[in-house]
Amino acid sequence: MLLRVILVFLLTFSIYAADDQAVTDLARALVSAKTPEEQDTLLAKNQSRLGPQLREALLEEGYTLRSKGAYDQVFLIFDLVNRIAQQTNDRAGISAALNLRGVTFRLQEKFAEATKDFEDA
Repeated sequence: MLLRVILVFLLTFSIYAADDQAVTDLARALVSAKTPEEQDTLLAKNQSRLGPQLREALLEEGYTLRSKGAYDQVFLIFDLVNRIAQQTNDRAGISAALNLRGVTFRLQEKFAEATKDFEDA
């Protein structure tokens, strides 16, 4: 009986780990996409993964790029998070995306843009 419980646990864990990796891979593919149309195609093929895990994976990509000063790409990522969040009615995602855009504008000393995003968040 104990062996069965352990096997079920290991199988369940491996399924979740595989799904986590698939979401991470999708986030990286979305960030690497050359056009919004390419992103839309990826999103359409991965409807079941459009949730909080993808949001967090995309935000992580944005944090990494922001720490490198790649602000233009960061805004594209946070805008993508916002677009996905609006499509899925993910209010926390919308707020996170706008807030992080505001932080990024503030880092660039673009205070009017930062204030607008903070207010919209």
